Amino acid sequence: MGKKYRHHQKGTSVSHSPPQQPLPYTAPSGNVASAAFAKRCYHDHPPYEIAPGLTIYGGSGNFPAVEDADVYIGFDHGMRRTKAQFPWNDGPVEVWFKITDMSVPEDRDEFDKMLDWTAAQLKEGKKVHAGCIGGHGRTGLFFAALRYKLTGDKDAIKHVRANYCHKTVESVQQVKWLMQHYGQNEAVATKGGGGFKQSTQSLGQVKPVQPGFWTGPSAVAGNPKSTGKPTNRPASIWGA
Repeated sequence: MGKKYRHHQKGTSVSHSPPQQPLPYTAPSGNVASAAFAKRCYHDHPPYEIAPGLTIYGGSGNFPAVEDADVYIGFDHGMRRTKAQFPWNDGPVEVWFKITDMSVPEDRDEFDKMLDWTAAQLKEGKKVHAGCIGGHGRTGLFFAALRYKLTGDKDAIKHVRANYCHKTVESVQQVKWLMQHYGQNEAVATKGGGGFKQSTQSLGQVKPVQPGFWTGPSAVAGNPKSTGKPTNRPASIWGA
């Protein structure tokens, strides 16, 4: 196991508080700053009741809309990371699970373990935020797969779009992958595309993750992304 969940204050207990709306957007001053940090769709993403009694938050992993989550999951390399990423510090759990923009997980087994792990966090009453860049493609894929695991809903894509954001699950590849691995009914990609030729490349031809690469929390001493070498750390925090 890797880093375990720690409360912000020792001795506190997890409470099942009502879902909170994301922080209100405040436009920065100055023309350059205003242009760079204009209000985005993810600023208005509502808390998503992914299953009865279980709520998760989603948006940008780079600029999370909630500041008090117990768990932050990011799919983009630009995920915001704090000192809590290091297992010797207290704070929220920070999980970086790389998925290429508009694409699908390279390691389906680890992704599936992450789904089970996330479901356990939610059932324990922990506040979870997941995000990519805009909280649509990769985040939507994650939410649809997680809802299917929790409820068996074959129209999870439709549910995520109706109750979280209509832009989710952007690419053809993402839709087809959810159909193949998580029993989803056919749906139209919100952006199309997917970074590969659907007619000539099999969905099963996904480059595997090199054994030993860290795909769990971002607390990596000697990040394999920068060194190109496997780490000696365990390859998962989800369990086996």
